[in-house]
Amino acid sequence: MSDVISGDSRLELVCNWDSIGTVQLDAGYRLMMPHGIPKASGVYMISATSESDQYRCSAYVGESQDIHNRLTSDYAKSGWEPSQRRANTNRHVHKWIYLGLSSGEAEFQVQICRGAYVVDSNNLRIQLNFDNLYHRQSIEAMTVVANPALRFVNKRA
Repeated sequence: MSDVISGDSRLELVCNWDSIGTVQLDAGYRLMMPHGIPKASGVYMISATSESDQYRCSAYVGESQDIHNRLTSDYAKSGWEPSQRRANTNRHVHKWIYLGLSSGEAEFQVQICRGAYVVDSNNLRIQLNFDNLYHRQSIEAMTVVANPALRFVNKRA
């Protein structure tokens, strides 16, 4: 059986990121995610803008079958009190954003990737399918690899 890939090969990942807006706080502990987050599968990144060492160059990247639900429900409404029974990731993200916003030390920008493709060494363009978990996870992982200056609060690179 011959190898499918042999010799030197090049793959280039091209992602189209859209800035959706900033996260705000409501009168309570809830996070208000920006409007315009689609009810679709995709990859998202929440990045902090700050002069504070705690938040400078920090970001969170993730993927979901429904990024609208993931951001507006799972993260925004989860709370971060340890006594609340919610998924650890949800509380962690909520706490990171809440503390940055409530202290005035950081602003948080939401970006989403809903379009990406790979270009191979023959310049063949292969469209990625965001309904495919492996495609979303590939974009998530390469976002971490391609941004070494960012400190990802949910990844150890």
